[in-house]
Amino acid sequence: MMYLSTKIKTLLQLFLLFTLLFFTLKANTNLQVKFEKIDREQNNLLNTLYQEKIKRKQALALATLKADEKERKRLEEEAYLRLVAQDVAKQKAKELEIQRITLEKAKEIEAQEVQRAIIYKQMEEEIALLKKQNETLQSTMQENLKAEAIRKEAEIIQKKSIEERRLMYAREQAQLTANNMIEATLVSQKLYNTKQEIEKISEEKAKQEAKKRAKFQEKKEKEERAKRAKIKEQQRIALAKQTKMIAQAKVRLAQEKQKEAQRKKAKQKKEKQKKEKQKKLAKKKKSKKTKQQHITAHIDISKQRMKVFKGKKLLYVWRVSTARKGYKTATGTYKAQRIKKMHYSSLYHNSPMPYTIFYHGNYAIHGTRSVRKLGRPASHGCVRLHTKNAKKLYTLVNKNGKNNMSIKIVP
Repeated sequence: MMYLSTKIKTLLQLFLLFTLLFFTLKANTNLQVKFEKIDREQNNLLNTLYQEKIKRKQALALATLKADEKERKRLEEEAYLRLVAQDVAKQKAKELEIQRITLEKAKEIEAQEVQRAIIYKQMEEEIALLKKQNETLQSTMQENLKAEAIRKEAEIIQKKSIEERRLMYAREQAQLTANNMIEATLVSQKLYNTKQEIEKISEEKAKQEAKKRAKFQEKKEKEERAKRAKIKEQQRIALAKQTKMIAQAKVRLAQEKQKEAQRKKAKQKKEKQKKEKQKKLAKKKKSKKTKQQHITAHIDISKQRMKVFKGKKLLYVWRVSTARKGYKTATGTYKAQRIKKMHYSSLYHNSPMPYTIFYHGNYAIHGTRSVRKLGRPASHGCVRLHTKNAKKLYTLVNKNGKNNMSIKIVP
């Protein structure tokens, strides 16, 4: 039961780990999508700034072309206002870039921590805040555009206050740059502090793991010592048992040797008796060994006849059919290679060849249905016989063996 409970615990732990990994991967994909959206928004802002720069250049070109100084001054003032709007948009874009960099660095640091799921939720909240900021920026940009239309009318009256506003804008810009630098330094300090904290936590974990490993090794060594002591005791008991068994086996071997000696003597007596009986039977019975005589099949192509000899004795004379015009029967002396009770030709339309005796490749002696053609050439190269005669020849060869048969074909 304890083993089962430990097994269940391990399975639950593995399940929890897999779920954490799944959610972390999902959160990573969501963060990547959100960062891509932020990059797109920044690109859109940069495009708008680029278009405003082009418009400003066009306005300056028109101002140079025109001769009137009043119109030139008005165009310069419009260009200045556009520059102001452009600088504001650049500062906001820089702030967005700083926020994005801080988010990326926080992501890299938080990826090393154990509780990734909680951190990814925080990142989602920060992304939501960034979205809100982007929306506010867009609304401010729209308001600024509306304000520019109003300012154009108001600036015609307030030409004198433009220089004062320029000085104020320069001061504000200097303050904004200083604030941005301070914020960047604070972010870098925070990142450095978080890195140090993570390193301290990792070092503490490593120390704890080293202590656990040392304790585990000590336990293992104690268990191994106990096991070795048990094994030695078991070996000592086994040796004692083996010595007893060896002594008993020696006694049994001595007894068995005595019994074997007695059995050998009895066997020798029986063998002597058997040999005497065999000698008596050999004297009474005469050996009748029948020698297998050689079979020869002599085929004369000119006469279309076959003579079958057993030794020197002529047994049969039969009519045959050899190769017709356009085909050839191989002449010479051959031995029977293989015999088959029924064979079907693979060369000539699967035609039946009963009681076949192959003597040279595909050439064979076999029975045929076309009995009327016997006595004249009609085959594709084989030697045809009446099926009854082929059966007689097949039985002779099968009894005496195919090695005891020779085929002589004469033209």
